[in-house]
Amino acid sequence: MDEKRILNKLDIMDERIDSINKNLAVYNEQLKVHIEGTIQNRKQIAALDQKILDKITPVEDHVKAVNTVLKLAGGIAILLAAFESIKNLLT
Repeated sequence: MDEKRILNKLDIMDERIDSINKNLAVYNEQLKVHIEGTIQNRKQIAALDQKILDKITPVEDHVKAVNTVLKLAGGIAILLAAFESIKNLLT
């Protein structure tokens, strides 16, 4: 009698393990799909990052040029103001 109960319990445990294995197989396939989607998303993000960099670079160059022109204009204004002050002192 005890042997039948033990065998019955073992059969139940075996069925549960089989069910777990089936679930693991399904989860593994779902994980593969998720990983592939993540890889594709990363590729798309990298491509978008490059496009953004390509579009920002000319803007950055323009900002640098404008800053240079403004600094040059400021320097010229300081020189002109200094010359004007010297001129006023001499006259």
